[in-house]
Amino acid sequence: MSEEDDASYVCALEAIDDNDYEQAQKILVPMADEGDTVALLMLGQLFYLESSQITWVQAKQWLEQAAELGNVEALYCLANTGFESTLGDIAWCYPQTPEQWQQLQDAATGGEANAQRDLGAYYCTDDFPQIARDEVQGRYWYAKAAEQGHTDARYNLGMLLLEGEG
Repeated sequence: MSEEDDASYVCALEAIDDNDYEQAQKILVPMADEGDTVALLMLGQLFYLESSQITWVQAKQWLEQAAELGNVEALYCLANTGFESTLGDIAWCYPQTPEQWQQLQDAATGGEANAQRDLGAYYCTDDFPQIARDEVQGRYWYAKAAEQGHTDARYNLGMLLLEGEG
C-alpha cells in the first residue's frame, strides 16, 4: 500500500464521516477498478450507511471482488447480509444460507476476529440449527478472537472458563 493510497483512504473516510458518500465513491471507485481490496471493501460497506445511493447488487459485487482477492472482512460482510423478514429488506443478520455459513467459516479461518467471535457464539447456543451446539468449538473460536484483542470474545471466553464449559 502506497502513501498515496493511505491518503486516499483517509480522504474517503473523512467524506464518509461527513456523510458525503458520493465523494467517498469518487475517491474509491478508481482504486477499486485497480483491484484494491480495501477500496472494494469500503465501497461495499457504504451500502450499510446509505442504501439509497448504493444498491445491494452493487455492494455485493464489490464485496465479492474483495473476497475473491482474499479480503476476509468482505467475506464476513457477505456472510452476514441477507433478507431480513422483520424489516422487509436487505439487512445485517446472521448467515441464512449454506453459502453464507461457509463464508463465515472461511472468514474466521482466515483470521477475521468478528467472524471468530460469531462462530464462538453460534457454537455455544442452540439458536442456530445450521450449527450443532459444540462448546469446545465455541471456546476454540472465542479464544482465536480473544487472541486478537476482541473484547466481546474475551468476555465470553472468560465466562466459559468460569462456568467450566467447553
